[in-house]
Amino acid sequence: VFVFDVKDDHRYWLLLQRPAPEICFKPPGYDEDLVLVTTSEWLTKWHIGRLSLGDALNAGVMQLKAPRHLERMLATMGGRGATERVAASLA
Repeated sequence: VFVFDVKDDHRYWLLLQRPAPEICFKPPGYDEDLVLVTTSEWLTKWHIGRLSLGDALNAGVMQLKAPRHLERMLATMGGRGATERVAASLA
C-alpha cells in the first residue's frame, strides 16, 4: 500500500493489486509500505513532470518513507522518470 499524505488536502491510499489498482479515501486495513508526505502543489508538479522525485526529495518539498525498491518504483510512476521512459520508448 502506497500512502500519499497530502498536507493541504487528505490522505490517500493506493492499493497496487491485480487486476487493477485502487485509490482509497479511508485506511484499507493493510500495512503501509510507502508513505509520501507533500502538498498538492508539489504532488502535481511531480506528477506532470516538472520535477523528478529525487529533485523533490533533495529540495525538501517531499518526504518519503519506503524501502529502496519501492522508492525506485514510485519514481517511475510520475515526474520526469515516467516522461523519460515514454520518450525512450518512442525513439
